[in-house]
Amino acid sequence: MYSREEIIREIQKVAAGLGVRYLKQQDFILNSTIPINTVKYHLGTWAQAAKSAGLEMPRGYSQEENPELVQDDELLRELVRLYRLGGKPPTADIVKAHGAFSLEYYTSRWQSLERALWKARELFPDAFQPVAAAPPPNVPASEADTSPIRLIPQTIKPKRPVKVERRLGEPVDFRGIRYAPVDRDGVLFLFGMLATELGFELEFVSSERPHAEGRRYFDVRREQWKHLRVEFLLKSSTYTPDQESGREPCDLLVCWEHDSEDCPVEVLELKSVVREIGE
Repeated sequence: MYSREEIIREIQKVAAGLGVRYLKQQDFILNSTIPINTVKYHLGTWAQAAKSAGLEMPRGYSQEENPELVQDDELLRELVRLYRLGGKPPTADIVKAHGAFSLEYYTSRWQSLERALWKARELFPDAFQPVAAAPPPNVPASEADTSPIRLIPQTIKPKRPVKVERRLGEPVDFRGIRYAPVDRDGVLFLFGMLATELGFELEFVSSERPHAEGRRYFDVRREQWKHLRVEFLLKSSTYTPDQESGREPCDLLVCWEHDSEDCPVEVLELKSVVREIGE
């Protein structure tokens, strides 16, 4: 268990290593072994944690009490910056992880991030690809990032219905997924949805060990990657080394639940990631 003082020193260490005066939450996650949930347990929100570590606050932080002080064009220019950074319109998760302003600034002023992006395209047309001539309809913020159902396809039913016992995980309600994974394939599918946002790129996936190989973004300041072998399991307690060689077959284990204190390899618990992103 980490103490409050140890966490503050770790935040300062990561910021110094990256050469920044304000450390973004995503950069801390990629460069520290301390779970972000542990940081928030001891220090509150990420902004409060960074402030406790003596770091500078991002633009707009001093205006959290009164968002009306932030001008429209300043908020929309930030969307242009995020668009150029990723090469595509930023999602809500990108705004949360890399934006200078919180998502609530956009949803409170324009009802949804989609409408804010349309306004940014209208104000800075040269910065975006061509878009539709009409703005998206006004929708509640809770429905802002939900894609409409376009078609309910016809399926071919079997001649003899096969009764299959279905297991369901715990409810998560995350990006169209109602329940948590119950097997390795579900873990792989969920990781594939989140890989880019977490700084990973998979080059191939296999049914044999290692289950995947790819690269990991590990130095944000220098934009450097490192190669890694990945395995997927429902729980970390079921992990076993390679019996023939005695070597660890992977560099990173991705699981839904990390329930083993003696796992010999680095573990990424998707349950914590979903909880963090969903907040």
